[in-house]
Amino acid sequence: MRRLALALSVLASPATADCLPEGGVFSCQIGDKRLEICHETDIITYSFGPPGQPEMQITEPMESVDFLPWPGVSNSIWETVTFTNDGYGYEVWTSQERTAEEDSPLEAGVRVMQGDALVAELTCDPGTPSNSLEGIWDLKEAVGMCWEFSSQSWKTTCNNG
Repeated sequence: MRRLALALSVLASPATADCLPEGGVFSCQIGDKRLEICHETDIITYSFGPPGQPEMQITEPMESVDFLPWPGVSNSIWETVTFTNDGYGYEVWTSQERTAEEDSPLEAGVRVMQGDALVAELTCDPGTPSNSLEGIWDLKEAVGMCWEFSSQSWKTTCNNG
């Protein structure tokens, strides 16, 4: 029964409203379209399209959405979150260079994948990414998930000691 509920909760449909301020995880402009990630309790939603009238919306349970946090190495701090629908993955990413300058710009975008093949890559307009995706870490923890460093995956119980 839980599997059926999980399968039915992954939807792609048009929507008409933007995130409420308390539910906004991330947003940016890509030309005349808006990429937005919202959350409400234990679900997270990806939407893309004209502001207020997204052409696509994918909603997934917070437990199953694929969030990859920054591993703590590299010259840039980055995170990704991937939403899936009908064989496609929509990988939203944010990245910021670790430099001595505090105002290194935040960059972001979305990669559309079909299996391992890159179908499209769109980059957010400069200056429009609202914030990094690191807040998804807290949202995953709020639904009882924890990051297991040894397996580099989210678990319902962790042994990081």
